[in-house]
Amino acid sequence: MSHESPEMMAALMKQAPEMGPLGKYFLECFGSFNFEGVTKKLPKNTFSGKTERQVGDKVVELIEVGPAHTNGDVLVHVPSDKVVFTGDILFIEGHPILWAGPVKNWINACDRIIAMQVDFVVPGQALLQTTEASEL
Repeated sequence: MSHESPEMMAALMKQAPEMGPLGKYFLECFGSFNFEGVTKKLPKNTFSGKTERQVGDKVVELIEVGPAHTNGDVLVHVPSDKVVFTGDILFIEGHPILWAGPVKNWINACDRIIAMQVDFVVPGQALLQTTEASEL
């Protein structure tokens, strides 16, 4: 639902109970979210490719890998902790949804994750994984 406004999502939440099976499914997916009063904000800083940020005593790498799942796919790598946050690039025990990009971009993103040699993978829609558990 990346193209729907928060106002539209709030309206759909109100109408969902009257939408039959589709509304029931919508509530299963989004029922725990409250879209009331949410507004979109454009980022103040952007980047292309790769950038680093200092967060406390950690260096955090932001690595652009999209479009794959969406146009804005980014991996967040914390080398000192051997962890990568993948967002929706990885779907554990399921097939990824490629809304925006070709499969090749998703494969390249997975190859980048493997090359990082991390101990922990934090996917966008699953529990923390060790690299052994996620079979990278």
